[in-house]
Amino acid sequence: MGTLLWLVVVAMACWVAGIPLNQDVKYSLPYQYPPISNPTTLDNSVLSIMKKYEVAGLGLATITSNGEFQWVGAYGWLNISEKTSFAVNSLIREASISKQVSAISILQQYELGRCDLDTDISNYIGFTLRNPSFPDVPITLRQLLDHTSSIMGDDYDTFANACDSAIGPTLSIQDLLLPGGAYYNPTTLWNTEYPPGDQAGYHYSNVNPMVVATAVEWLSGERFDLYTKAHVFDVLLMNTTSFNLQSFDKATSKQLSPLYNYFYPKSDYYIASAGMDDQATYASRVVNPIDYSVYVIGTNGGLFAPQGGMRSCLRDLIQLKLAHLNGGALPSDSSRRILSKESIDLMHTVQSEFDAVTKYGLYQEITNGFTITEQTMTGHTGDKSGFHGIFYFQLDSLWGLIEEISGATLQYTGDFLSVEVELFNLLYDTFVL
Repeated sequence: MGTLLWLVVVAMACWVAGIPLNQDVKYSLPYQYPPISNPTTLDNSVLSIMKKYEVAGLGLATITSNGEFQWVGAYGWLNISEKTSFAVNSLIREASISKQVSAISILQQYELGRCDLDTDISNYIGFTLRNPSFPDVPITLRQLLDHTSSIMGDDYDTFANACDSAIGPTLSIQDLLLPGGAYYNPTTLWNTEYPPGDQAGYHYSNVNPMVVATAVEWLSGERFDLYTKAHVFDVLLMNTTSFNLQSFDKATSKQLSPLYNYFYPKSDYYIASAGMDDQATYASRVVNPIDYSVYVIGTNGGLFAPQGGMRSCLRDLIQLKLAHLNGGALPSDSSRRILSKESIDLMHTVQSEFDAVTKYGLYQEITNGFTITEQTMTGHTGDKSGFHGIFYFQLDSLWGLIEEISGATLQYTGDFLSVEVELFNLLYDTFVL
């Protein structure tokens, strides 16, 4: 493999459990990636793009609707400090790709007749929720799912970080949404110009899925992480996917991927963001686990980060993709169904518009601004703390693609990372055109 040039890591003692939880760590990417046996022309093309954008770890898959994925590949590093390779079972925090699971979950409640998409959300969360600028206009599930709820919450991170800590189970979503709450900030929480339901007021919000997940709990009587495991992940045989980091066993925790921020213009090192090494966080939770037994179900859907906290892998995401492409069920076994065809089609139907290129379904982006041929793609992207992901599919040709990137240089082509676009176009040209 050749000699790897490593930057001496600050605070070497901290690597006993991984990247420290309370500070950033600098290091350089090795000159070479882990070797591939008998690399194909496609492998070499992927590696060339990775080197161009200095990608840390990468997972790729293309999927057809017949129950067989066309191709899957994993490249680069899972954990640079430990020199382990990224693999098809590597678990990575999927960022906003996670949002669709809360949509699936609430649509399951909708199918059971427990809620209506156009009824006041207050009926499904146990308290009255109103934009104080428009107190007579109800907020609905549909608006929460298509980002026209008038909830912005651009500084939600403080609340989200508190949820992912020892005090998390004692918090309520009301602490964020209602006057007097410790995390309530009306200036950043509410759109004061456009009322709920106004298409002109579209605002992508990470708070919306927290409210939806609260409704899922309130209606089902089940904690969100356990609900999604039982009614989505287990059904689709997504056996290592979870919203709860503590749910993984020790062996599986070795598959968890750190997230790596690369600062661009080039600064010659990555920053492994504090708290973004799931292996280190998992190790700390073994010693000091969060006590979820004190949590009151239905009070805080944000506890398990439905907006972006799902840990999953290529192998499992293929299963979810197949359900999207096959009317809500696995093609190999129609009994493994998460939604009716009508409900999955509703997810894929335009509800609001972000701009002339990208529209929005129920936690589904619908865009013609990504592919070489400008064909419409449906699905979701994810970008957070070094993770960059694509979960897109074409409903007409029944073809889908997944990208998982754990770190890359931040260069853009339009609204997307250049590395995402080049990888997508490579696979689209290889398997579709």
